[in-house]
Amino acid sequence: MSSSPVISSDKARPEERRSCSRGVLNHYVVLVYFGEDNWGKLTNMSEGGMAFEFSRPPALHERVNFTFQVMGCMPMPHDASVLGESFEAAGEVVWLREFERIAGVRFVDLAEVNRKHIRQWLSFEASTSTVAATEGAKEEELALAAELTESPLPPA
Repeated sequence: MSSSPVISSDKARPEERRSCSRGVLNHYVVLVYFGEDNWGKLTNMSEGGMAFEFSRPPALHERVNFTFQVMGCMPMPHDASVLGESFEAAGEVVWLREFERIAGVRFVDLAEVNRKHIRQWLSFEASTSTVAATEGAKEEELALAAELTESPLPPA
């Protein structure tokens, strides 16, 4: 008996070396300011680091001070006050893909208050995703129920 090889997707990376898995922020845009008049858009984040798209590349292996600012969340829920707060963190640029205009950063000496802030952003994202998925499933169920009540039964 032979077995076929297992093909892994990009999401399941066995070579993953990060101590914390990164969360993707889909429900709001976070701008990352660094250096003199330089900025980028956060693509994913964890307590250990982040990846971001940049307008101008940072220097590889450079220690950089970053400022994070949420630009929008549609609609802004009443319990999302943490999203309106900006914060700063220092990090080292550990990889850079200039062609894709994306860089990876490992946070350095992250203060506990900033670690908490990151946890809040990620938990807000997770709860928003769960609510959206639940609402989507309810809409599908209602549409199916409406379709079933409108469809005549086939003759017996």
